[in-house]
Amino acid sequence: MQELCLLSLEQAGVIALQPSGLLFWTHVGAGGADNRVEAEGVFVPLSSDPPADSPELALAARLASEVQKAECFTPQLADAVDEVLLEISSSDAYRVDRQRLSESRNGWVYVTVTPQGEFSHFQGFELFAAVITWPLGSGN
Repeated sequence: MQELCLLSLEQAGVIALQPSGLLFWTHVGAGGADNRVEAEGVFVPLSSDPPADSPELALAARLASEVQKAECFTPQLADAVDEVLLEISSSDAYRVDRQRLSESRNGWVYVTVTPQGEFSHFQGFELFAAVITWPLGSGN
């Protein structure tokens, strides 16, 4: 399998979890190199361009600000992340996967994606499992 490193990622992105022959990996959570996570799938960057004078409004920064201080993913944290995900600039619906809360952490959150509308990033897809990932330096 071919591996693609996301350590230099500068914005949030989603990995549609599906057989692709491509393994995306990065380091997340506390502890850096000891926390390698990986997923096979297809990567799509997520756009949420903030005003130039307000980088804290970028999707990655907003996700990081919700998640970075949490010790674990709780249903309440998932609700807060869902609120941020409502603002992704496509018509797709993203929702934190409540069945995988224990596997989610800062920089790597399991979600379900419901593609919908003419501005969907995922034309032709049905509901699918995914990971939203973002750089750990976001929101600091």
